[in-house]
Amino acid sequence: MGYVEDRQILDKFFEESKRYDVEETILEMAEIVKENRYLRQRNVELQSRIDEYNKNIDEMYNRTLGTTAAILNAAAAGCIRSPKDV
Repeated sequence: MGYVEDRQILDKFFEESKRYDVEETILEMAEIVKENRYLRQRNVELQSRIDEYNKNIDEMYNRTLGTTAAILNAAAAGCIRSPKDV
């Protein structure tokens, strides 16, 4: 075999090799896109849970604050009472 024939064989091999590399890269990218979509969807679900959790914390805080204020007002009213009221 001569140089030209060897070169043609090598060129054909590398051309096929490049094609398989491109196909493999495309398949890997498709898998990455699929995983990315799943992760985005999961992120939306988790963010929704976080928002709900924070809302519940705020509601509990406000209820506790109201209850604490009522207790302090009752205690203050008890302290202010004169001995005649007893």
